[in-house]
Amino acid sequence: MAAIDRAALRSYMVSLLPGGSRSRHLVYDLAHMTLPGGTTSLMVAATHSDPKRAVQLIDMLLANGADLGAKDHRGRQVLMFACDKGAHPSVIECLLKWNRKRAGWELGWADRDTSGKNAVVLASRSGHGSLVAFLLKKYARQTRYLEEYPLKLLQIAIESQHEATASDVLATKAIQLELKHSTTSHKIPCDPRDKTYNLFTCVQAAIRRGMSGIVLAMHGINAKSVERATWYTLYTLDSRARRAEALPLEIAPGLTELAAVYRRDWIWKQIHTLVPLRHCHLLSQRERERPLFRRVARSLKHKRRDWQALASHPLAALPDALFTKILSFLQLPEAEEAAQLQFWLEARVCPECMKLYIPDEGECRCFTERWLSRRLRLP
Repeated sequence: MAAIDRAALRSYMVSLLPGGSRSRHLVYDLAHMTLPGGTTSLMVAATHSDPKRAVQLIDMLLANGADLGAKDHRGRQVLMFACDKGAHPSVIECLLKWNRKRAGWELGWADRDTSGKNAVVLASRSGHGSLVAFLLKKYARQTRYLEEYPLKLLQIAIESQHEATASDVLATKAIQLELKHSTTSHKIPCDPRDKTYNLFTCVQAAIRRGMSGIVLAMHGINAKSVERATWYTLYTLDSRARRAEALPLEIAPGLTELAAVYRRDWIWKQIHTLVPLRHCHLLSQRERERPLFRRVARSLKHKRRDWQALASHPLAALPDALFTKILSFLQLPEAEEAAQLQFWLEARVCPECMKLYIPDEGECRCFTERWLSRRLRLP
């Protein structure tokens, strides 16, 4: 039996389905068969190309005592194996139906293989976006409390180099709701070895892999944050290319425009109070043209503004050419802005003092204070 490959075993099991020549003893032996590497006959049946045949084989094997919770050499049970291979949703539902019949403890969404990946992550990593979308929608309650829920799934789908997979994952409601509320400080891990997963890291992953369509789709969900994340990613890529004296990464024009929009918005925040100031003479003239009764009523109802005094402000009196020249010196402090964002992206929560620190810069300050206090107590 050890020499039988998966394709041959699958064909043989199909011949034992109702309508073929079947023996009870043969089916029992198949239900308990294990191939080299720990792959069980149930795992082979779950990955049949025909979903109807796969469901029939699963029912036949489990009805004859197949071990639903058996794991292969990578620590994967049949649910994880099926998700990694991109099984049809009906196959996943069949496995979970049998799991419920057996008290629901043999298969779990939180189960991990030897590399620390669960079933949903395996489906996303292998490029099965439609399956991930189905799992997030159908089993939202069971998967929402996973550590990776849900932006790690999107980032893994992007890193799988399958843009269609990333689009399927991005189209799910759970992902879109999370993107609307995601920030740089969202779900900061404690362990410095753990990666951070938020909107900014997803944008970075998409830009580095040339998935401009994914970035633009995310922009339609959370425009302000995606513009800032795009600017930061392009700034860091350009800085690293200059330091390494390498050719910069080719960026789509649409992404460059998003970064430019963020710069313009930052400048507008600085000057939006100055622009109306230069039009105070028009407001003053309009106020003088109002009847006396209207002017008194407006002053009682609204806060009184002395438009004539504002019109005499030095900035309001500057010529347009000189004022434009002054505004040309106003630029986004990119290095300072990038340093602030880098802190939020690389910061970790110290489990001792619950404060933020950057692991690359050393241990948290409380660790140094505890070390000094212990040294000072020594004779």
